[in-house]
Amino acid sequence: MKYITSTGFNLGNWVSEQRLNRQKLSKNQEERLMDLPEWVWNIVQNPWEIGFDSMREFIMREGHGRVPARYVTPDGYRLGNWVNTQRTNRLSISQDRIERLEALPEWVWSAKAKDYTEKCNEV
Repeated sequence: MKYITSTGFNLGNWVSEQRLNRQKLSKNQEERLMDLPEWVWNIVQNPWEIGFDSMREFIMREGHGRVPARYVTPDGYRLGNWVNTQRTNRLSISQDRIERLEALPEWVWSAKAKDYTEKCNEV
C-alpha cells in the first residue's frame, strides 16, 4: 500500500509491516490492532468477507437470494459477480465458506428458477 497521511506518514507501508511482522508484535500491540474497526490480518480473505456481508444484507433487505447477474449494491459493490464467482468456484472454495453460504436462508448453488422453488419448499 502506498497510502500517505496528510502529515506525510506512510500509513500504508506501516500497516503492511504490521501484517508481515505479526509474530514479532507484543500481545498488547496485536490486541490493539485487532480492536480497530475493520482490521484484517489477511487482506486476501477480506474481499470474500465483503461479498458475504453484502449477500447477507441483500437477503435481509430483499427477502430472497436471487441476485441478478449484473446487480450492483447501492454502495457500488458488484454483488451479482461475487455470487456468480461463488457458484462457479464451488468445488475449489473452502469447506468453511461453503458452510457459511449454505447457512444463509436463501442461498442456492444454482441460479435456475426451479432450484429457488425447491429451496423455498424445503422450509
